[in-house]
Order: sequence, then C-alpha cells, then structure tokens
Amino acid sequence: MIRPGSFTMVNFLLRNNESPFPVVGFVLFPGPLLSFLCYIKSKKDTAMKYNRHFVIIFLALLAGMTIITGSSFKNRADQPAGAGDVLYKKNCKQCHGSDGTRGMFGAKNLKLSGLEIPAIIRQIRQGKGVMPSFNRKFTEEELTVLAGYVKSLRQP
Repeated sequence: MIRPGSFTMVNFLLRNNESPFPVVGFVLFPGPLLSFLCYIKSKKDTAMKYNRHFVIIFLALLAGMTIITGSSFKNRADQPAGAGDVLYKKNCKQCHGSDGTRGMFGAKNLKLSGLEIPAIIRQIRQGKGVMPSFNRKFTEEELTVLAGYVKSLRQP
C-alpha cells in the first residue's frame, strides 16, 4: 500500500515540476489510436461514419496531450542560466530538486531559506545534517557562483 508522502516515481516527478504526462502520453496514446484505426478498417460499411468521429477524437486527444505536457514546462524559460545553474544541476538537484523545493532525505527547501551568500558558502563547504561537505569539490569562484544561484531560487 502506498502511503501519502511516500516515495513514488509520480511524486518524484511532480515535486520537480516534471510532469509524467509526456511519458504516459507518448507510450499509451498510440496503442488505443492504432486499435481504433484497425477496427475502423475492418468495418468497411461503417468506415465513413466513424471517419469523422475518429478525426474529432484524435484532435481532442492531441489538444489535451499538448495542454497537459505543455503545463509541465512552465517556468522553465524563467529560470536563470549560466555557471550557477550548471553547478546546481550537477551537484544539488538530486536532493533539493530542480527548483529548490524537493526536500529529499531531509534537504531543506531552498526557496524558504533566509541565508545570505557567506552563510550559503559555509553551508556548502561544511555540510549539515545529511548534507555532505563539498569543501574540496569547488573553487572559491564556483562556490560564489553556486551560492548566488541558490540565493536566486528564493521566493520573492
């Protein structure tokens, strides 16, 4: 039994603003569509009657899939790019999520953090709780860039 708040792939994707619908749509959508086409082809006398219905259903499903999958990519264009983004995605995203809100394994929600850049750098260097120390992983410049990016994730 899946308890509320337990780790599932859907929870993982939704916490990261990554919708599972593109995968579901592209895997499951062609199956019923092909089955319906085969059914229509086997019924020559009803093919014309169902042809119009098929086009309407197909366009409605296509529009629905476009809306559902498009909503998963909102805010992607608003995210800052650059070295901080690259460092964050490589080293922090696994626990903090792509937007800083995930909180896997006890990771803090970075959008709610009140830390300033020197404190963020200290946190990255020393680690705390389950967060490991990244003391030797980054140069001073990388730490400053990463801390600036983490600070930019905050809610306004």
